[in-house]
Amino acid sequence: MTSTSAWKWKAEHFVTTRAAGAVTTPTFLEYRLAAGFRIFPMEYLGPDSTHEAEFLLPPKSNFVVTDAGYATIGGVPDVLHLVLENAPKLQELVGQK
Repeated sequence: MTSTSAWKWKAEHFVTTRAAGAVTTPTFLEYRLAAGFRIFPMEYLGPDSTHEAEFLLPPKSNFVVTDAGYATIGGVPDVLHLVLENAPKLQELVGQK
């Protein structure tokens, strides 16, 4: 299950309420978005969604993992925590033009 939020506390709470048993590894993806990245305005979906702060990533967005490790998030131990940041196009990453 995947959920997004612009609010870190809400994402951490999702880990605590959705972390399954020992069979799965909860994963927390922390996207560090560039200034000006547009957040999807949930109020367009109606009054029941105005409390949300979701974001949608455009197709073919490029991100690189800049940090990875296991952390305790929302009291849940051993959550895989990945930090992703905007990246140039893949060709630029490997030095091709």
